[in-house]
Amino acid sequence: NWYAIAAGIAAIFLLSTWLLSQGDANDNLFATYATMEPGMPVPMSATNQYDFFDAMVDYKSADYALAIEKWQGMLDETPNNDTLHYFIGSAQFNAAEYETALGSFEKTEQNQTSVFRDKAQWYSVLAYLKLDNIAAIKRITPHEDSNYAEQILAIQKVL
Repeated sequence: NWYAIAAGIAAIFLLSTWLLSQGDANDNLFATYATMEPGMPVPMSATNQYDFFDAMVDYKSADYALAIEKWQGMLDETPNNDTLHYFIGSAQFNAAEYETALGSFEKTEQNQTSVFRDKAQWYSVLAYLKLDNIAAIKRITPHEDSNYAEQILAIQKVL
């Protein structure tokens, strides 16, 4: 009898361990596709954009709050700057402020000529995934010729 009880306890332990290790399906999908934006190279010589690259150093050091603060000050002077919107959104994303990041990425996406437009859409999909907003992900149509279209469609297919 003791062997049957021990086997039952072991089976329950193994089953619960396996179930807990599975995690949420959306978290697993996020972990499969998510990467952190590495930022831009920081020039070592004199530059006329010192403030931007100073904040980029903070970003690369994972001091996202300080980078956001510096870039936000610059954004007040140039409110339509897609680069600032994108990197503020990236810093917010990296700091797990997904809801806030979506607003910054949306402003980047609105600029049809932005070099960050497709990346902003991609990170928006990942933010929605982390927020479990499946309906928002399914409504997204990848931009034409986007480097991220295949990944977006793959996530939509899984969902």
